[in-house]
Amino acid sequence: MKRLILTLLSTAAAVTLAAQPDSLDYRGDYYFSKRSQQESLPVRPHHTVMLGNSLTERGAWAEYFPEAHVINRGIGGDCVAGMAARLDSIVAGRPRAIFLMAGVNDLIFSTIAPEALLRQYERLLDRIAAESPATQVFIQSPLPLDEARNEPYFTGKNARIEAFDRLLRRMAARRGLKFIDIRSRMLRDGKLPAEYTVDGIHLTPAGYAVWVEALRPYVTPAGARIGTVTCAGRGLAGVVVSDGDNCAATDSAGRFVLPANDRARFVFVSTPAGYASPSEEGVVRHYLPAKSDGSSHDFRLRRKPSGETRHGFVVVADPQLFARKEFRLLERAAEDIRQTAAAAERSGRPMHGIWRPHVLHLLQRGYVGDGNRVPQRDGQPRHEALGPLARNVGRGVRSNVRPRVLLLQRG
Repeated sequence: MKRLILTLLSTAAAVTLAAQPDSLDYRGDYYFSKRSQQESLPVRPHHTVMLGNSLTERGAWAEYFPEAHVINRGIGGDCVAGMAARLDSIVAGRPRAIFLMAGVNDLIFSTIAPEALLRQYERLLDRIAAESPATQVFIQSPLPLDEARNEPYFTGKNARIEAFDRLLRRMAARRGLKFIDIRSRMLRDGKLPAEYTVDGIHLTPAGYAVWVEALRPYVTPAGARIGTVTCAGRGLAGVVVSDGDNCAATDSAGRFVLPANDRARFVFVSTPAGYASPSEEGVVRHYLPAKSDGSSHDFRLRRKPSGETRHGFVVVADPQLFARKEFRLLERAAEDIRQTAAAAERSGRPMHGIWRPHVLHLLQRGYVGDGNRVPQRDGQPRHEALGPLARNVGRGVRSNVRPRVLLLQRG
């Protein structure tokens, strides 16, 4: 009798074309080998577990979410019963979260009714709730197929997957669990499109990219700050972003994640060579207020003209001012800086500089407003590190942060 090596496995059990079983036998050599390997690496409370079949196994989850301590517990060809059989070692570690992708092998390679499969699925959920009650469980929708890529085994199976998807949605709502709809993001003309699959079921890098984006809001640890660095709509890789305590480099798509930090007030980007941050009211906005609501911190840089190899630099350092009339001298100096900078830039030489007054001196005499007006007179866009601090302290907000410089940079 002709036998099929399950497409969802890298190994997998064989089933007959003539009569599919009403349940899958997951107990193959590959299953036990992979299970033994995984169980030798204990789950810890800070882990996020990706539990599933070969779709999960083939995902580079630790690389997709480096900040989230993700461990991969996918086994090719596994079914709901097989996942339940290896659940003990997972819940024993009391992980932070479990993302469950299960059921598609059962629906393709057995005749089990979606309703009966849901009962197996719920028994698995009951065990997680009983043995690791603090673990968050996320239900992921089963993914569609391209039935034309394997007609003998896939024909009619999208309808079974869709029926099970509806049952999962209702079950997740009833149990108060988060249902993550990945299926509808990948579905096109009723099937899995060619750019997302290598064989009608397994995913291409583009398919995994869709999946990753669907999971990102839920995998990112609570309190973490996310964002992007882009130029002309394209992500910039390797750009360092910081909240003052922590640094993170953007990935190939320009995304970054900073760990939770209650002390952070701003997120700022280290503008890479060849780029510039946008200017707003004369201030280069290389920083954004730190948000704690999960919304994105997005930096949109612009390309600078090529060939900028010669630069000018101006420093105004710690002027000791004891009367408002003395600011007029600095204002005249600012006008001179404006003219000097304009001449330099006409010759193709960008200008940079530092305005570094004695903040506490200005505060004690009530001169903050006067101090901020001086650099505004020179007409040069500038990186503002001192300004937000001075304004906050000037409003009576206490701060233990030591005054920093006001860096002027061509925008």
